[in-house]
Amino acid sequence: LQLTTAYCYEDNFARRERAEALAKKKGLSLAQVALKYVASQPCNAFVLVGTTSAKHFGENSVGGSKARL
Repeated sequence: LQLTTAYCYEDNFARRERAEALAKKKGLSLAQVALKYVASQPCNAFVLVGTTSAKHFGENSVGGSKARL
């Protein structure tokens, strides 16, 4: 319930749609776009990745694609 009240807003849905469009344009997955965005921020941040398989980890990891946003 808390996730719903924290994230289910029109602004967030619009952000996701823009990220999906960028992913399609760049030939990336939505997860790759999200991870690359977080990793590109100027602050000292760490990207924590959780996945259901090693294959997905490799596909979605920040280093899994050389494409730039």
